Amino acid sequence: MKRLKVVGLAVAGLTISSIAYAAGMFPDYPVVGGATYCAGSSQSAVGTIIGSITGCPNQVPAGPTVVTGNEQIPADTRLSSGANPQTVLIPMASLNALPIQFVTVLHASPAGISAANNSGGVCYNATETITAANITLPLAPIDGQQYKVCANFTITALAVYAATGATLSVTTPTVLTASTTAPQGYTFIYNAASTKWFKLQ
Repeated sequence: MKRLKVVGLAVAGLTISSIAYAAGMFPDYPVVGGATYCAGSSQSAVGTIIGSITGCPNQVPAGPTVVTGNEQIPADTRLSSGANPQTVLIPMASLNALPIQFVTVLHASPAGISAANNSGGVCYNATETITAANITLPLAPIDGQQYKVCANFTITALAVYAATGATLSVTTPTVLTASTTAPQGYTFIYNAASTKWFKLQ
């Protein structure tokens, strides 16, 4: 009888384990920008050890409001013949998923920006035409990293600089024209082999 109970508990453990992994490798985690949620509810769970549980005994807290750019995503490389590494952590910059900074402009000439390495760009939120704006691109970008520049009002004198150790592959844009009908803003991408920022748009 005792042996049957042990087997029954082992089977139950396997069942619970299977359910837990049905959501992938990272179940029941807080969601960025998401509210708290229930990771498991019970209508009538009664036991001599745990007592009576109803409602949601496993409440997952709300996630952070935004990503910081420092997050890393696990991924399998699937390199042939089992070559190492088979699993890596991918930085947000490699996925072009770095957060874009929104800057509220209270006057026509905002302070210059020295972009952080975990920044995906800057958008100026202005109430009038911006007469001058200066941006220095990230100091230590990785290969393929992108940086975007946008504004809701025209920037009449725009200066974009590469940080020390890098250069721009083309002449820096000198103006950003706001438009409701045409694409606006700029996107730069970094090439590590040439230590240059190329302009995609």
